[in-house]
Amino acid sequence: MTDETIAFQVVGTPKPIDLSVVKWRPDGRSFEQGGGHRCRYVAYIDARHAAEALDEWVGPLNWRDTYTPAPEITAGAMWCKVEVRDPATNEWVGKWDIGVESNFAQAKGLVSDAFKRACVKWGVGRNIYDLPMMYASCKVGTGGKGVFPHPDAQKEIDAELKKKGITAGAGVAGGDEPEPVKEAPAKKKAPAKKAAPKKVEPEPKVEPGAEPHEFGSDFNLDVVKLRERINLLDDEGKVAIKMALMTHELTKKDLQNANLSEDQVASLWKLVDAESDRMGEPFGLGEEG
Repeated sequence: MTDETIAFQVVGTPKPIDLSVVKWRPDGRSFEQGGGHRCRYVAYIDARHAAEALDEWVGPLNWRDTYTPAPEITAGAMWCKVEVRDPATNEWVGKWDIGVESNFAQAKGLVSDAFKRACVKWGVGRNIYDLPMMYASCKVGTGGKGVFPHPDAQKEIDAELKKKGITAGAGVAGGDEPEPVKEAPAKKKAPAKKAAPKKVEPEPKVEPGAEPHEFGSDFNLDVVKLRERINLLDDEGKVAIKMALMTHELTKKDLQNANLSEDQVASLWKLVDAESDRMGEPFGLGEEG
C-alpha cells in the first residue's frame, strides 16, 4: 500500500483524555502536618493512553514518533518528535518536545515523558493540565530520602476532587518505599598509617591594584542553600537550572564546590525562585535566600 492510497481525515482536535484513566503521583518535597507527612500529588496518564488518543484522532497509520538524545541539555534528557500526516498534502508534519528521566523507571520514564510532552503539542492530554494539584498523605523514605505514596492518599484525593465537582483518577502511583539497607558487620580496622606531612601551598599572588575575591562563610552558606533549593525543583525546573549553568559555562561540579561568582549565584537564585513560583509550592520558598 502506498502513501497515496491511504485515506483518512483529521477531524477537529483530539478528544479530551477520559479522566477515569488519570493517575496521581507524589511530586515535590514533604511537609509535616497533623502528626504525619503530606506532599503534593500531580495528575498524569500512561503513554499508551496518549497513543490511543492519536489512533482515534488520525488513525494508527497516520502518526509516528522518533527519539533523539539531548546531551546539549543534560545526559538524562530525550527529544521526541510526533508527526501527523497532513490530509491535504499527504506530507508529515512534526512537533517536538523534551522529556527527562523519572525517579522510578529512568530509561522507560525518559521515553514516555518525551512522548507525552510531544503529544500535548498536538492537543493530546491538554485537559489533564486543567486538573488541580492535590495535597495528601505520603510516606518519607529512610533517612528522609524520597517521597512515596501513602495508603490513604487516594481516598484523600478523591474526597478533595469531589468537593470541586470532579471525578477523576485510576489510582495513586509513584513507586514503593524501598526497604531499609541492612548494614554489613563492621570490619576490624587496620592499624592507622602515619600521616604524611602536609604540603604547604604558597599564598596566591595578587596583582597590584586588584583585590582578591573572598568566599566567606556567608557566601558558602548561600551556595549550600541554593543547592538544597535546586534539589526541591521538579524535572522541568532542574533542566532549566542545567541550561543556566551551561550558559554561565559552569557544571554541577562548580556548583558543588562553590566555584562560581556572587553574580552567578544571584542569577541562579532568581531562576530557582521563578521555577518555584511556577511549581506553585505552598512553602514560602521565595522568602528565603
